[in-house]
This record gives sequence, C-alpha cells and structure tokens, in this order.
Amino acid sequence: MSTKSESRWRLISILMLTVLVVLIGILVKLD
Repeated sequence: MSTKSESRWRLISILMLTVLVVLIGILVKLD
C-alpha cells in the first residue's frame, strides 16, 4: 500500500506542477 500511495501522490504532485506551469504560461501570453 505504501508504494501505491507514494506513486499516487507523485502523480498528483506532477499534475499540480504541470497545471501551475500551464497557468503561468497563459498569464505570460495574456501579458
């Protein structure tokens, strides 16, 4: 279970980072 939870949290963290990068890119393009 520890490995599954770690992989799940890792995927969530990667998704959050990608979303932040996309949002920053959109903000920069708008400016």
